[in-house]
Amino acid sequence: MDRYIHGNPSFSRNDVKVREDEKYRNVLIKQNKEIDFDFDYTLNPYQGCSYGCKECYVQDVIPTSIEKKGGWGNFVEIRRRTLEALDRYKDELKGKRIFASTLSDLWMPEAHASGLTRAILEKLATIDFFLCVLSTRSTLVLKDIDILKMSNKIEIGMSIPTDREDITKLLHPRVATPAARFNAAKQMKENGITVRIQMAPCLPYSDQFIDSVKDSAHWLLLDYCSHQVLPYKRILEDNGFGYCLSNQWTVKQYHYFKSVLGEGKVKLGEEYFAWKYS
Repeated sequence: MDRYIHGNPSFSRNDVKVREDEKYRNVLIKQNKEIDFDFDYTLNPYQGCSYGCKECYVQDVIPTSIEKKGGWGNFVEIRRRTLEALDRYKDELKGKRIFASTLSDLWMPEAHASGLTRAILEKLATIDFFLCVLSTRSTLVLKDIDILKMSNKIEIGMSIPTDREDITKLLHPRVATPAARFNAAKQMKENGITVRIQMAPCLPYSDQFIDSVKDSAHWLLLDYCSHQVLPYKRILEDNGFGYCLSNQWTVKQYHYFKSVLGEGKVKLGEEYFAWKYS
């Protein structure tokens, strides 16, 4: 069966190695809530990410595997058997909290072109889960807005750690601009889709950031600058932004955002990744 129902499975950029991964294992992972996110399952239809963001924690989680495959940002593996996993565990996913994805971006260009993400969304539409958080930094999420707006149990996490172009160019120059991501989030919100802005990690921002959050999302999630073995720590320090690496600075921003947006619309820490807005 050709699982790339909606797209071109051979799509590839010249500078990114794209291959199909026939493995079934680790596509859908049951979480240990005592040590992991407070989700029941994580869904990983891809490994590797062409965005190659320097602050992405995945580099710290599977560094050996990443190095063997060409380095972070240089490869994408498309796991064709994801739909089989969703079929097999459909009953177990009822009433559960699901997060996608912990290893990649569901709407990076290679993922969108493969058609697999859209096919997964169609499959998720048949599953009675409690909450499914889909995380992205891509404006290509708008291509699937017709499916996303059909469910009140899906929440989009639009990742915007900063709206400052100077920091964006330093850490994640391949993703859409912060303004474009805020605009995509706003369009989803206007179509009835629950949207969170994920400021994870929390980085320095402009005076316009909080107004952009108000316009585009239902709530804001902040997280600390953890995984400081990653390249972004040195980059921030070398460019005068090292102050944001402390937990105390992040807590201060949390209290500020909470004073403006309200306590129910701002959360801090990875324990709130599985929190459902209502």
